[in-house]
Amino acid sequence: MVDIFDDEDRAEQLKKLWKEWGIPIIVAILVGLAGFVGWRLFQEHQENKVQEAAELFYQYELAVETEDSQQADSLAVEFLRTYPSSGYSVYLLMLRAKESVEAEDFDAALGYLDSALASTNDKTLKELTSIRMARIYLQLDRQDEALAILPKSKGGYAAIVLEITGDIHRQREEFAKAKQFYDEAYEEAYTNSHKERIKLKIALMPKLSDNTSLDPSS
Repeated sequence: MVDIFDDEDRAEQLKKLWKEWGIPIIVAILVGLAGFVGWRLFQEHQENKVQEAAELFYQYELAVETEDSQQADSLAVEFLRTYPSSGYSVYLLMLRAKESVEAEDFDAALGYLDSALASTNDKTLKELTSIRMARIYLQLDRQDEALAILPKSKGGYAAIVLEITGDIHRQREEFAKAKQFYDEAYEEAYTNSHKERIKLKIALMPKLSDNTSLDPSS
């Protein structure tokens, strides 16, 4: 096949193309390189933040284990101020709530759990946090708030949610309703120890007015 273009023709075509598209091509290449470098820097920055957050969280856990409450308080404040959106922040807030419950500071515990609830979109963590808040409300004899905060979709926590609902009705002396929820919780419970706890709660309730048995097998 005869080449209809000689070397001079090709050179002229390249000059023409470079004149028309040279600068846009260079700009496109530079933009692409800048984007790639920026993305790599962003990734490295994020990885560094995760590592720093993990290290600070470890220091907090160490302070708790050694019962250095002053250091633990200081590290918790620093962590939540520096890494409010970190996945570790939810766990830290839940740990702080647990410590507050052990110290019988229930209002502080509710504050921590409410912050944890607001800082995560994870469905499982939200359900677990809501359950813990319900237990505290029940401890404070605030049944309406306990019932309102319980997860509506029971999911993997079905047995626990049903049991707590039974606890709420028992505390209200609505024993027939309590029995109903305890029965459902008994059916949903995975472990023998959980079933035995529910069975004991039923056994310790006053008998129903119609003399209906409170045994879970009835």
